[in-house]
Amino acid sequence: MDLKVAGGTNVISGSKTTSYSDDNGHGTVVTGIIAAQGLNGGVKGVAPDASIYAVKALDSTGSGYTSDIISGIDWAIENKM
Repeated sequence: MDLKVAGGTNVISGSKTTSYSDDNGHGTVVTGIIAAQGLNGGVKGVAPDASIYAVKALDSTGSGYTSDIISGIDWAIENKM
């Protein structure tokens, strides 16, 4: 894996899982631009040493509630991100 995720949370209201894995793909692409490790000849991100935490607030189609996004921002603030 070319990304090193330090942790995260799933803040989607009513979610049946605590998984914060990206099941849409957009977050992984953006994170790769930022923090890809450049393993096996791959391209390094602009900040490969950054600590990355996943905050899942949108569903697999990229849709969600503003309240879930706010919950994700609150989680990041509470955890000093």
